[in-house]
Amino acid sequence: MNMPAVLVEVSVAGIQSLVWVTLLTLGVLGTLPPSIPSFAIFQVLSAVMLAAVAYTLGVLIDRVADSLFQTFENRIRNRRVPRGYPAEPVMRLRVLATENGAATFLNYQRSRIRIARATALNLTLIALVCGGLKLWRPELDVQLLDGVVTELGLLGSVLGLPVALYAWWRINVSYTERMAQAYSVALERVRLERRAKRSRIR
Repeated sequence: MNMPAVLVEVSVAGIQSLVWVTLLTLGVLGTLPPSIPSFAIFQVLSAVMLAAVAYTLGVLIDRVADSLFQTFENRIRNRRVPRGYPAEPVMRLRVLATENGAATFLNYQRSRIRIARATALNLTLIALVCGGLKLWRPELDVQLLDGVVTELGLLGSVLGLPVALYAWWRINVSYTERMAQAYSVALERVRLERRAKRSRIR
């Protein structure tokens, strides 16, 4: 997978994470933070720090989401991959070694899987934090545009979570089936190349 794709995945996950991390921080502090001074240098430093925090959060969320969804992804692969085929990492390495167009498509699918599962995890955390603010920090909830922020967070999470989970499942099924097909083609290609070499030797 190329670096731009990884940066996009991690950045998307990190930006989403900033929502619930910010609300959680406000809940712990119990008050809104002071405004940033209007000097350009402060605004630039704040933007750089925010980008660094978002990237770090994205890496962490991606790893946590990978661990949480691993069992379910293994079940999908056990049902969709023919018996006798090796584990997914082994098949992927074999496909990548053949250097055909399937590898590019599969990497694209893997990128979409990572974004979908990170989004599902972030939406769950946003819903939990927003619900917690409404229950345990009602005075802070009022300060956040009279509760509009947390209500939008809850509504967006409730509506978006099923969509993210469905997208993750559908993309996983497609990825697994295409991976098995690409692996089969890669094996056949290797067999044909070996047969051709033997024919030339004879």
